[in-house]
Amino acid sequence: MKKIFIISFIIIGSVLGYAQDQRTTETKVADLLARMPVDNLVDLRMKMEEMTKLGPEGRQQIINMIVPPGNGNDTRARFAIESYSRYLSEYGHEPEKYAWESECIEAVYASGYTMVRSFFLSQLQYMGTERSVEFASGFLTDADMCEPAVAVIASCNSPKKEDILAMSLQIKSLPCPASVMNELAGMKSDKATTEYIFWYLRGDAGIKSSALNAMAESAHENVYATLNAAAADASYGWDATGATAALVQYARNVGDKGDERTMEKICREIFSKATVQYKTAALEAMVHYKGYEAIDYLLSGFVSGELEYRQAILNLTGDIPGKAATRKWITLISVVDEERKAEIINMLGERGDELAVSTIKASLFCPSAQVRTASAMALAKLQGRDSVSELIDYIRSYETVDDQVAGYRALLTVLDSKKRDLIAGALEGSGNNTKATMLILLASGGENRFFNTIMQYTSSFDPKLRTVAFSELKSLAGPDDQELLIDLMLNVSDETEKIEVQMALVTAANQINNKEERASVLIEAMKKSDQKAGFIPVLAAIGGQKALSAVYEEFEKGNAEMRAVTYDALASWIDFSSSEVLYDICASGNKNYSEKAFYDYIDKVYTAPVPDKQKLSLLRRIAPYAFREDQKTILEKRLDSVKESILSEEKEKETEKETVTGFVLTGQEKKDGFVVLFDGITLDNWIGDKETYVVEDGNIVVRPERGSGGNLFTSDEYSNFILRFEFQLTPGANNGLGIRAPLTGDAAYVGMELQIIDNTAEIYSKLQAYQYHGSVYGVIPAKKGFLKPLGEWNEQEVIVDGTAIRVILNGTVIVDGDISEAIKHGTMDNHDHPGLKRKSGHIGFLGHGSVVKFRNIRLKEL
Repeated sequence: MKKIFIISFIIIGSVLGYAQDQRTTETKVADLLARMPVDNLVDLRMKMEEMTKLGPEGRQQIINMIVPPGNGNDTRARFAIESYSRYLSEYGHEPEKYAWESECIEAVYASGYTMVRSFFLSQLQYMGTERSVEFASGFLTDADMCEPAVAVIASCNSPKKEDILAMSLQIKSLPCPASVMNELAGMKSDKATTEYIFWYLRGDAGIKSSALNAMAESAHENVYATLNAAAADASYGWDATGATAALVQYARNVGDKGDERTMEKICREIFSKATVQYKTAALEAMVHYKGYEAIDYLLSGFVSGELEYRQAILNLTGDIPGKAATRKWITLISVVDEERKAEIINMLGERGDELAVSTIKASLFCPSAQVRTASAMALAKLQGRDSVSELIDYIRSYETVDDQVAGYRALLTVLDSKKRDLIAGALEGSGNNTKATMLILLASGGENRFFNTIMQYTSSFDPKLRTVAFSELKSLAGPDDQELLIDLMLNVSDETEKIEVQMALVTAANQINNKEERASVLIEAMKKSDQKAGFIPVLAAIGGQKALSAVYEEFEKGNAEMRAVTYDALASWIDFSSSEVLYDICASGNKNYSEKAFYDYIDKVYTAPVPDKQKLSLLRRIAPYAFREDQKTILEKRLDSVKESILSEEKEKETEKETVTGFVLTGQEKKDGFVVLFDGITLDNWIGDKETYVVEDGNIVVRPERGSGGNLFTSDEYSNFILRFEFQLTPGANNGLGIRAPLTGDAAYVGMELQIIDNTAEIYSKLQAYQYHGSVYGVIPAKKGFLKPLGEWNEQEVIVDGTAIRVILNGTVIVDGDISEAIKHGTMDNHDHPGLKRKSGHIGFLGHGSVVKFRNIRLKEL
């Protein structure tokens, strides 16, 4: 009986198992592809495990779905295959990887379409096996397959790959020599130097450029003559092949190998014949390898060079530290012109070597104003507070505007309270220009103890001294100075001077802690004075209930002239409190001020820092006095605006926080002036490739199978802006953000391109620093490691202001640079980028045939 039960259980289990697994392979494949692309790595791994379980038959069905562009939609199948290749490249999948490698190889043989064969050949990049290398080698002579074959060979860790690539260059009909040489350059291979020269001599500009780069990286002695001749043909300047840059790079590489003699020989050639950017690069190499021994090259270049080259040289001086180098620069000062002397002195100040102090002190009193002004700041940087006495002597000795400005700026950086006493002590006997400078310096510390010193110059007969004294009173005035200031205000006739005194009185009164007592001294003085009008603007700027009552009292009892002054004060009152008085004036029916008070009351209430519901109540209060249509109209507009704000606040309170969904701006972004560039529905505000860029589920999605995967631009042009957007990458995806770009040409050069790329992909393992995500292509590199895992949405902000560019990825600043600084010595990729000079242009996404999604695109113009 027990045996029968067990047999029955086995039979039932088998039936159940069969029932659970009776889906056909076709159904399993369809179910798997229906759930692709996936949104996160966990799901992706689960789907890849399903790919393995499909077995060869199921995977073959997916392989068979790959078709040439324009022959159907194979996006899901491509995603599955690409993801599976990447998945198997990870550690622990060796058996599955070997099987998949065979399937991909068979797929290359099986297809009659070049684009399909190329796709499957490219999958072998993830395998990294000798088998893949040998297989790919067979396609090096195939014009359509050469590029992916090189990529497969280069991705392998096999020691044979260098030999294979080097030998392939011996094939005179090789379809992709540039790609081969680029890979060999990355390996710094010297196994094909003869072939590099061959391809350089017979190739086009692109091949020549790759050949020269490979020669430079090889650092082999056989290529030197060719590199030098190429640079000479380019007149040691820029050309499309990058010959001069290659020669400089060769110099650095032979220096790395210890051949400083050749490195120095090349650099000397560059110094004598090349343009500034290459001379600078050669000089950097010389300093790097020779250190102090390169000092004479810096000195001679500085003596003979133009301003741009001299600045580059001075920037390198910090790389040669030590007193010996400082001494060389000090000696040079005596034999160069004033302009160069000033430049050296500026550098010595930055250098911070006190060995230069005595020289700079002497230069502080030389006949050249250019040298003197440079010496002032340099001395301040070297000696800090210890330089104050010399700087005081300097400004007392030279009263020219340039000297006074230089002395002021230098002293401002080193003065403290104690050193200001030296300034005060030096006033007597100084010239009037110097006295004016000293008064400003005394006031810069805001120390009330110098108030009387400044005050005495308000009676000076020198116009400049008098002006400075009046303008600086507000920087030093304190509560105890009010009586003096009131007396001064009542005795000056110049209106500008009176305003300065009034501002000083406001400063003095506002230092009293009790707000209601701040105006007490002024109110008492006003009551006794017959010049009450001078006090009114001061009380308006101080505020408080006592001041308000005093001014309103003067309005009610004053004559016409006084009423005009007091009303202006009430209308411009520092805070919201005068609205009550304005209401009373409006309600009084005063024929001269009732109507004015109506409008001023509305403005005062509307801009008051009070809750909107309180504003609404206060605005409704004035409604009975809106007698004319224009009064009713403006009141209604203000009421509607406040009501709208109340409704908006209530809506925001209904949610726990402001969120962006689809194309909706946050409340803060609306206040900041952001606008939506993509509404989540249409591409009406965009121009360009609308076949490949489509709207799906509120996102812009690049569907390269529908077209070229080209460029999509904003209809409008923008100059300075803050751009915020989100993007989602697929494995190996490559796109770009074009800024200040025209509609035609390669935006990376005729405009600017910020990389959007999955630089975690193995196929991009050998990117240059300026090619990683966020980089300004060819110009400014970005920090790596801040992209979210594939399938997750990344948040990016790009701030473009003049030549400054800042890129923030997922909350981390990955680029913070300045174009003008970055290209001082040429671009990183050694190519011409005319677009860097553009002030405005279109913003766009620059497709490279990959699936990428974008959403929440908004912009604020600066």
